[in-house]
Amino acid sequence: MVKEQRNKRRFLGAALALCMVLGATAVLADSTVLTPVREVSTLTEVTPQERTAEDCYAVAKDSVLYIRSHYASGTLKATGSGFVVTPEGLALTAAHVVDKGARVTALLPDGTELEAAVVSCDNDTDVAVLRLPVGQYPALELADTAPAGGAVIRAMGYPIKDTLMITEGIVAAPEGTVSGKTRMLVTCDLVNGMSGGPVFDRFGQVVGLCSGSVRTMDGIHLSALHGTLTAAVNAALNNGKGAA
Repeated sequence: MVKEQRNKRRFLGAALALCMVLGATAVLADSTVLTPVREVSTLTEVTPQERTAEDCYAVAKDSVLYIRSHYASGTLKATGSGFVVTPEGLALTAAHVVDKGARVTALLPDGTELEAAVVSCDNDTDVAVLRLPVGQYPALELADTAPAGGAVIRAMGYPIKDTLMITEGIVAAPEGTVSGKTRMLVTCDLVNGMSGGPVFDRFGQVVGLCSGSVRTMDGIHLSALHGTLTAAVNAALNNGKGAA
């Protein structure tokens, strides 16, 4: 009799434990069903891809121009460089290259020479906007922000016709005042003829424009500020002068 009662208590205890396990499982299952599934976002932030100097040269070479500026008499005033910034043919160059020029031409990398209209020319910023004839041109991309001090940069331009050159350096100072003009100070070499050419960041985006050199500081050269480039382009586009 005692043995039967003991077995009965064991059976009841086992049954009770089983019910508790099944009940907990049911609650867990119900809570799992009732809990909304949170979607996991698969979006990732896209960042520009860093480029070597070789990559930068290969991508940009078809967008950089050889610029000639002539007096009304036809005499050559100056030569320099420039670069296309919109597919429709808006381009930038240095103001001191085209200022007071009666006729400006742009030589494409394939040897085609085009007449270029001067949309704007600002000697304070050393930025001039040109408009090429209607067409489709490979354009360079302006960076969203200016580079910081110490950032790696590269400059391109034509020191002589048919010779496109690239140099590399850093931003020595994001801004500096030289002869009353505010410029970005850079260590990448700039030589005559490169004025008006693009200055790139390490992603191959334009952050400046070759402007000149500092005679009193060896190895330090000048670039127009990033903000002055974007302002000049936006002004031309807003005034409806981005296309011929």
